[in-house]
Amino acid sequence: TEFLDYSITIQNRKRKCDEDCKAVAAVTSNEENDERNHWNKIFTSILKKITVDDLGNMDAEELWNSIPEGEQLIHGGRGRQDLLNHEKQLHVKVVFDGRSKHVLLVGTKPKLDKKCITIRNILSHYHWRLSGKDVSMK
Repeated sequence: TEFLDYSITIQNRKRKCDEDCKAVAAVTSNEENDERNHWNKIFTSILKKITVDDLGNMDAEELWNSIPEGEQLIHGGRGRQDLLNHEKQLHVKVVFDGRSKHVLLVGTKPKLDKKCITIRNILSHYHWRLSGKDVSMK
């Protein structure tokens, strides 16, 4: 009977351990779901604030290639590094979509509406230069 009692005790402990493990797994699963739901809510609220402003067909790849890098600038003009600095400072992103040839500004609506003037001016200037129109003749 000692052996039988011991065997029953081990089986009971194993059953109890299995039940406890399932309970811990369920709690862990609920905690993971709660954590996942928490982050999903945060990401969803952030994504709702992001706006994409399509600046239109500006021949994006050609435009990007026409914007000079630092050492290519003449008379301290604005180039890629200025564009990247403004993006970083304003927490916006300029997307040059080579497939559709569009240029997109991505960020929060207030930033795009009020703070991206310099970025728009840089893009507009190099787009104007690509178009071949000389406004000084007018």
